[in-house]
Amino acid sequence: MPEKTLPHSSKLQSYDFSWVKRPSYDGLTQEDIDGPVNELKEGLTQSGIAAGFIEETEFAGLESLIGAIHDKYGDMPLLNLKPETKPSSPGNLRYNAEAFNFFNHHGVMSLIKYKPGEAERRILLGVNTYKTDPRTNQPTPTTSLEMEDLLQNVLIPYFQQHLIPVGGGEIITPSDLEVILFSPPVFNYMLNIIHGPNAKDMCRQLLKDFNEEESALKAYYAMLKGAIERTATDIHIEPGGESDDDGKPRIRYRIDGALAEVKSKLPRRVLAGLINVIKTNAQLNISEKRLPQDGSILFGEKARELEVVEGITPEGKRKINDPELTDYIVQQERLLAGYSLRVSVIPVLHGEKAVLRILPRSRNYSLNKLGYRESDLVRLRKGLDVPNGLFLVTGPTGSGKTTTLYAAISELNKPDVNISTVEDPIEIPQIGINQTQVRSEIGLTFAELLRRLLRQDPDILLVGEIRDSETANVAVQASETGHLVFSTLHTNNATSVVSRFLDLGVQGTQLQDSLRCVAAQRLIRKVCSNCRQEYNATPALREIFGQDFINHDVILYTQNENPKNCGVCHGLGFHGRAPITEIWLPGEGERELMFEGIRNNKKYAEVAIRNGMNPLAVSAFERLLNHETSLTFVKEFVSEEDMLASRVAIQDMVLRHRVKQ
Repeated sequence: MPEKTLPHSSKLQSYDFSWVKRPSYDGLTQEDIDGPVNELKEGLTQSGIAAGFIEETEFAGLESLIGAIHDKYGDMPLLNLKPETKPSSPGNLRYNAEAFNFFNHHGVMSLIKYKPGEAERRILLGVNTYKTDPRTNQPTPTTSLEMEDLLQNVLIPYFQQHLIPVGGGEIITPSDLEVILFSPPVFNYMLNIIHGPNAKDMCRQLLKDFNEEESALKAYYAMLKGAIERTATDIHIEPGGESDDDGKPRIRYRIDGALAEVKSKLPRRVLAGLINVIKTNAQLNISEKRLPQDGSILFGEKARELEVVEGITPEGKRKINDPELTDYIVQQERLLAGYSLRVSVIPVLHGEKAVLRILPRSRNYSLNKLGYRESDLVRLRKGLDVPNGLFLVTGPTGSGKTTTLYAAISELNKPDVNISTVEDPIEIPQIGINQTQVRSEIGLTFAELLRRLLRQDPDILLVGEIRDSETANVAVQASETGHLVFSTLHTNNATSVVSRFLDLGVQGTQLQDSLRCVAAQRLIRKVCSNCRQEYNATPALREIFGQDFINHDVILYTQNENPKNCGVCHGLGFHGRAPITEIWLPGEGERELMFEGIRNNKKYAEVAIRNGMNPLAVSAFERLLNHETSLTFVKEFVSEEDMLASRVAIQDMVLRHRVKQ
């Protein structure tokens, strides 16, 4: 059998294991191990004694043993059944000569102290499946008859004498015993460690570790549930400084686009365990702390096989054998079954930082549910009602571009339509849509996959993002050959896509034939309707647009200065987001500019506005005057230059707002 190696655990590196002996039983086959185990389990069970088996694949020394004890029985002390040279103090176990002879040859360890008077009484025994033949000094299988004789005639009377107080009246029976069977290498390895000079300190430290790591597991689920309840999109776990004076560890949720610190503080001792739980569930290497790692977590599918990081096996995992903890995990996993996580872990100055992106596993997308104004929906659907061409959504990261694209193609997702996508990554599976994943490391780029999909007889194509010249040209060519192509670009406004495509090498003559609709959007925060405060915004508006802008009071809303007690926004002052948009449907005037290769964005914007496009500034002020958002939030997305460019339209809206008031 292979020699056991010591586990890799940072908290055990200070202990000296050099004295540990590792006996070899090379002559024993797997059949030699399995035979006595099955015979012993069957015989002991018939005698009313519960029996289990610790396999070598699950074993990594004393840590596994302590873990099993802790999960089953809580924090209880270890006892070593070995001869004592000094008289024992009351309550301790002693050997007599006969008992020691049995223990020595039959391989029995008493692992926990029996607690008299408790309703559920247990004495946990570690038993070697082989005994030492005193004549040959070789291991021979222990039979169930021998073990039953040992238990009934030696161990039970022994424990009765030394564990039950005189006159206590309690009787120890076989049902009070539980046996854990070990193969000889495992048994002797643990016996050597338990009898070692550092055993007491090791046990104390390991039990402390298990308590902290169980706390980390519960902190993990509490953190996730809290984030979902508050509709967070991301979770940030940060190690803080080297000490609390340099910065305490913290958890932050990204809610409605802004980071908010979780009120419950993360104890520093739990942080490493929390990161390890995340890395294990994301199938990352928990021992790799020097390089960034990315992964994903799916909830609900394999709850009962979930493994918790304990740092106690060569693989860094220990299977849960605590029924209560297992039930807890299964329950939490089922509650989270509608979600998945995209995980990023990166080394920082004082440890590791993890960021978790929360993603719904499935979602019914609809343009009607995204908060668009009715006039925007009319223009969007007009852009969709075409047989071919380019439908683009632009905006910065986190502006809802992917959600809008999913909602758009969902309206076109019918049995007689073949829809294929190229994504990096595939964040949310969609029913009835063929989704493909970019894998640049093997040559599956956006452009290459798009070319391949054109051979799949598609009607509609979605390209996650147009990043380079090759992808841009293939997408335009696909739109020119009878396909409706959806994609995203990073531009500041809708009409800027023309200059962006020209920069990517697409000809203006190609764009004039293919560009059908461009939606530029942002997600603006909404003031909390429960705790918002109204104020006279006239001075602030005059500061932006000039003193002659208005001559009456304009009542608007802003964040509450002290929203701590608000149960709706949880003390943030804002709750939810709404899209502000400019939707461009290029007409003849813009197409003429494209044909001429004009790059000037202002010229395109002027023509588009004349043809009915509302700029972002106008869309934002509609939200503002409708008391959905605040001027502060508007300024986060709309510059004063853009506001001034739409001064006339905004002034007209303010005057109409006065009439409504």
